[in-house]
Amino acid sequence: MLRTMGIDHLTCCCVILACILIPGIFSGTVKYADDLIISQKQKEILDKFREIVLSRLPHDYMKRDIYLVRWLRAKRFDIEASETMFMRNLRWREENKMDTILNEEWSDLELNYPILMQGCDKIGRPVVSGQAGEWDVRGAILAGLYERGLRYVDRILEESVVIVRKAQERGENMTQFVAVIDMRHYSFVQHGCPLCVIMYAYAAQSYRDHYPGSAHRVIMINVPSAFLAAWTLIRSALPEDERNLLVLYGRDEHEWKTPLFKEIDPSELTIDFGGTNEEAVSQISDHFYRDNVSCEWMRHQRNIDKNGI
Repeated sequence: MLRTMGIDHLTCCCVILACILIPGIFSGTVKYADDLIISQKQKEILDKFREIVLSRLPHDYMKRDIYLVRWLRAKRFDIEASETMFMRNLRWREENKMDTILNEEWSDLELNYPILMQGCDKIGRPVVSGQAGEWDVRGAILAGLYERGLRYVDRILEESVVIVRKAQERGENMTQFVAVIDMRHYSFVQHGCPLCVIMYAYAAQSYRDHYPGSAHRVIMINVPSAFLAAWTLIRSALPEDERNLLVLYGRDEHEWKTPLFKEIDPSELTIDFGGTNEEAVSQISDHFYRDNVSCEWMRHQRNIDKNGI
């Protein structure tokens, strides 16, 4: 079958493979309830893991169960493998100054590659979105922004995780985020160049290595048919938890609206994503929103924007 594919199909296969088949890319994916509940045996492993790494943790948030257990889940509760992964992540964070990445100047990339805060899903997870089909990835690479683009990817992941963590610190029952990506205007010429594919692979690898289990679902809508063909080939070979994290829908809005609205009410989404709002709540980089975000607060802000009350 692959021999009959044209170059666009081959490129799309590379993109899908890059983002999905990196070993263990979605390991540790769990349902919402499972993110909060572990067995007695897993609790004993978690306690032992904490003892091993505690003295090396630079931040208090890293000492919390909800954070530590993600590294164990990523390695199927293998303590030695989890410790190796975790320590490698701490070195990466220090070497790349991740604790201050959100304070860096990103206005140039935010203008052309924005990530927006939509609202919350029906469980209470924050929903972030991106218009990937409108991002000129190839243009950024040709403009010499490849390395900066890779760091921008890390910044987006860090921002999404920090939003959830700050909500937890305020007592909100948030543990993961949901991402909705629109590929309506995706072009293989504009988005499928070799370095573009490497950038997509980097995003997947960075999530796997440094933010495991942080996303509940990644939903892609208006996906080109070539992507769907490649995904069909790949999906059946993945474990159930990995199949369920990434969900792809084609360009028939009747196909994706029904399942999307089962998870996210239209009142939480902008028109581009089938919702009722003309604008998103904010960009995820807005410090004021990041420090205050909760589902109730975002709905209140949206009412103020709409009605002035």
